[in-house]
Amino acid sequence: MRIRQIRNLLSIRNNYHPFLNTIFRNYGNSIVNLFVYLIAIISGLVVLAGFFFLLLFFFNQSGINIFYTSSKLVFMYSLLFTLRAAYSYLYSGADQNILKALPIKRNEIIVANIIYFYRNQLFISFFVFTTAFVAHSKLNVPLMVLGLLLFLIVPLSGILLSLFLSSIFFSIRCSIKKDNLGKKLIYNKQSVLISLIRFERICLFQFSSLLIEYISFIFLYICIIFAAINRNYKLLGIILLFPAMSVMNISSFSREGTYHNNFETFPISDRVRVFSKALFFYSIHSPFLLICFFLLFFVIHNVFVILALIPSSILFINIALSGICYDKKTPMIDWTNPQEAIRLNIPLLLFSLLLGAITALFIFLPDLVFISSSTGLIIATLFNILFFIALLRKI
Repeated sequence: MRIRQIRNLLSIRNNYHPFLNTIFRNYGNSIVNLFVYLIAIISGLVVLAGFFFLLLFFFNQSGINIFYTSSKLVFMYSLLFTLRAAYSYLYSGADQNILKALPIKRNEIIVANIIYFYRNQLFISFFVFTTAFVAHSKLNVPLMVLGLLLFLIVPLSGILLSLFLSSIFFSIRCSIKKDNLGKKLIYNKQSVLISLIRFERICLFQFSSLLIEYISFIFLYICIIFAAINRNYKLLGIILLFPAMSVMNISSFSREGTYHNNFETFPISDRVRVFSKALFFYSIHSPFLLICFFLLFFVIHNVFVILALIPSSILFINIALSGICYDKKTPMIDWTNPQEAIRLNIPLLLFSLLLGAITALFIFLPDLVFISSSTGLIIATLFNILFFIALLRKI
């Protein structure tokens, strides 16, 4: 193992950061560059300050429990944000063919990726555990040593688990025989919508990062339902934010690739195509939504949980339609590597998170806006119905 090669690989990873490269690119004028950089830094500090106070409110425990809670948060973040990137960087990234042609060993690539992920996630770990230190006024030396060890070990454990799961998924994927995509599509005039949904499902297996994302959401759904059963059913509101963090909807038309031009010539309206993609997105998340709500209903015996399915389901459809309408305007169909079709739109992501947060607020936390649970449920339902009607006019 050569240290110089690992440093070179790290420099490659440092240069490949789409979001930071977009913000801190050269705008051609030093004054403009300084102004944009200041805005980005100040905005980042404001966001960190907001999360800091939210964490202070969240950490209402004492003693060693506060560090266990911090470890759970850091581990969840590490697993969620590393799993898809780890699979892409190790198995399906656009630079894999180039790296294979270079005199670089496999273990050097793995070590460089571990260092890259670990270095980036140490900041989040430091932020969370520092907040825990501030929230806990009475600290002794053993607790501080424990916090320091967890600060270093927890993110690394999440990264190693992500690499292990990625390798298992890659082995399973290699064992699955790939058939011709065109032969699997059965066009039935009496069920055009079902045929299009079947096509979306087949396309999904071409995109490894989307499958990894789906597996990550399965893990998160399981964690949330156990937390809601053991602690408070209102934690189910977090589930409403999961579809907003998905990139399946904002790559719906781009995933078609060369098939996009073929579909343009078919006697199928754009509205039917859009609704087929929205229903496919809903079918991906709805089973876990139904399982979570019905399982919680049988545990706590509260009809409110079942009624909350109505605005929640409409919300999932709205988030799906928002991303699909965005991708419909400017689809990226000319790609050679399937990962090139996966795009992340930050304004759309923030808007979808806001939509889910508003719905969760009225359903699960109506006391914060000084209304009853039934009133909040009605408002959340009407809000999503009106938003759905507004989206229909853009299709």
